[in-house]
Amino acid sequence: MKTLIVYAHPEPTSLNGSLKDLAVSTLEAAGAPTVRPTRCR
Repeated sequence: MKTLIVYAHPEPTSLNGSLKDLAVSTLEAAGAPTVRPTRCR
């Protein structure tokens, strides 16, 4: 399964950041490959 998570929030400790971290950890636990590109400016 391929999943694209687009995270574009300036504060990593925000609710959005927490939801992104939860999604990534859940996908990794399920065996989905993850790629973490650098932040674009």
